[in-house]
Amino acid sequence: MKKINKFVIIYFLCALPIIAFMVFSEISEKLNEMAKTEGWADWVNSALGFSMGFWMLSAIYLGVALIGSSAFREELVRRLVRIKERDEREVAIAGAAAKKVFFSTIAIISFLLVLTLFQINVSRLPEGKIINGKKHVLSLGLKFSPWDKEFKEPAPESERFGYRFPLSTSAVLLGILLWQLGTFHWYSRKVGSVND
Repeated sequence: MKKINKFVIIYFLCALPIIAFMVFSEISEKLNEMAKTEGWADWVNSALGFSMGFWMLSAIYLGVALIGSSAFREELVRRLVRIKERDEREVAIAGAAAKKVFFSTIAIISFLLVLTLFQINVSRLPEGKIINGKKHVLSLGLKFSPWDKEFKEPAPESERFGYRFPLSTSAVLLGILLWQLGTFHWYSRKVGSVND
């Protein structure tokens, strides 16, 4: 399993600049046009499509592995962040830093959640609805909807399949907030029961 994880990580990181170049340069559209007349462009376009598909699969695999395997998650994050835990003092420092990061992340996510709930609207009133000479109206409100209202299924004649993440920004932030709080409490209890 370690060899598979290592291969997927290496491929994911090595292919990332190529994928970013493809996305930002819109090269695939140019290759689609060239593929109609040039055979090599069709081959290059197919190879780039295959590598992007495999990169997407590796991203999904890494996401599932990071969520599902605590040993893999700990090893990868430890390498990315360069945490060294050689003795008890360094373990205590890492624990204190994790606590500070956890609290600051909860604060930032809570702030972003509140911002996504606010609705502020300044509008100009039509000529017939002017009140005491005031031509503008300010309306304030709060709105939470777990689903994105603009989400529409693709029309059958235009697309065969389409997907867009249907959750709203507020729902995603709320989910992340609940996930962090829940996992923190769960791990705290787990570590506490082991130490007792």
